[in-house]
Amino acid sequence: EDLDLNEDNLAKLAEQELLNAAKQIEAAANRIMNSRPRDEGPTEFEARQHDVSDVILEAARAITQATAA
Repeated sequence: EDLDLNEDNLAKLAEQELLNAAKQIEAAANRIMNSRPRDEGPTEFEARQHDVSDVILEAARAITQATAA
């Protein structure tokens, strides 16, 4: 595969990779959020895990917005 590594192509490649990573992070965060049972109240661990998931999802959205600009 012949790659032209000029600055524009590298920037586009980096942007695409960041967008792909952000989508994967968001999908993983959504899977985490949807995997816990809804019929019981969360345990302390689950509450903390939920907080971490929210932070991951927030970061993924920020990356997506930043790279889309």
